[in-house]
Amino acid sequence: MRESLQKHPAEIDAGYETFQIIKEFDNPIEIFREAFQNSIDEQASIVYCRVFIEPKLGGEDLILDIWDNGDGLKKENIPCFFGLAKSTKINSQKMPSGKLGYKGHGTKIYFNAESVEIFSKPSEDDEGWGVILDEPITQLRENNVYCYSDIIQKSKCTIKLPDNFKTGFYVRIKNAYYFRTKYTQYMLNHIYLRDYVKWFTAFGTLKTIFEPELPKSTLYLSGINLPFFRKEFNSVKQLDPIPEYSTVDSLVFEKILMGHYFPPERSHEKDMTKYADTIVSNKQYFDYYSREIFKGRFHLDGDIAFDLIINVEGYETKRMYDVLLSRKTKYNVDKNLLHTDADRYGLWVCKGGIPIEQRMIGFGEVKVLVHIHICMLLLIRMRLN
Repeated sequence: MRESLQKHPAEIDAGYETFQIIKEFDNPIEIFREAFQNSIDEQASIVYCRVFIEPKLGGEDLILDIWDNGDGLKKENIPCFFGLAKSTKINSQKMPSGKLGYKGHGTKIYFNAESVEIFSKPSEDDEGWGVILDEPITQLRENNVYCYSDIIQKSKCTIKLPDNFKTGFYVRIKNAYYFRTKYTQYMLNHIYLRDYVKWFTAFGTLKTIFEPELPKSTLYLSGINLPFFRKEFNSVKQLDPIPEYSTVDSLVFEKILMGHYFPPERSHEKDMTKYADTIVSNKQYFDYYSREIFKGRFHLDGDIAFDLIINVEGYETKRMYDVLLSRKTKYNVDKNLLHTDADRYGLWVCKGGIPIEQRMIGFGEVKVLVHIHICMLLLIRMRLN
């Protein structure tokens, strides 16, 4: 470097840049993808997520609560959580340390809200503490910077981890501005939120198919209108597999296991007919076809390799586990919540086993769904027309 020429440091408007990053997320529901990935990165085996509306004098508050039993946030890393590009997931060479999230941008999606409150218990000996960030957008607009509170002792915190959690992290996002309109709040309906979780977050990852030894976390999810979902889809005739539920401190959650779901194989007429009889269906038996065609690993030039799985599913097979997949007959679910076959069957580019970008491809009578995990994973899912 010609040091004699390097005299003028480049200027960066940190406030403006932070504001743009907070606003850069295309889909507001990505707030859950980021939160769950953070939990997994911190070795959490249990994650809770509750979305609810809390009445107050003259209105209501929309609350997003997410807590886990992971490693928690250390006090010295508080600036990393609230700051910009100060991730704890990079090493001294500014390279990722093996965790999926490492840019320090993901949690900034939380800050497009009235307030963000965190509670952390980073060790069994630490009773836990909290920090609050109020009105970050307003602060940026007025002061070009936002400030968070001093550390708050556990006794004065409004959120706390369960007593049986030795370590963990809790975040409460109050009145996220993304979801304050009818055009976005529908995403918080339990039936919609669970679908997003199972496809586009760490709990829908494809990696567990080829790496069964990976630690598997469990999500306990409670979205808006969970009682409606539980009432309407409580039998194998409406939804297969039937959801599992867990009650914690009088709150009900749906239990969601980690990993992309594949229905049991049914490729012979006897098996398909038996299944149709089990769910008391008068549909054509071959609509319940399901079969794994191929699963294996391919090695390309150099160190590049990918895993490939091909699965074929009939029309009704998909609709038995995907309740938001549109169908030919009248349905009791709001049509605005539904997606089509084309929305899910095509070519998907994935990161960390999670689909992030779709491409459509066709083979005559068959449509193909491909999930690609760069250098690692390729999934082809076919449907019978």
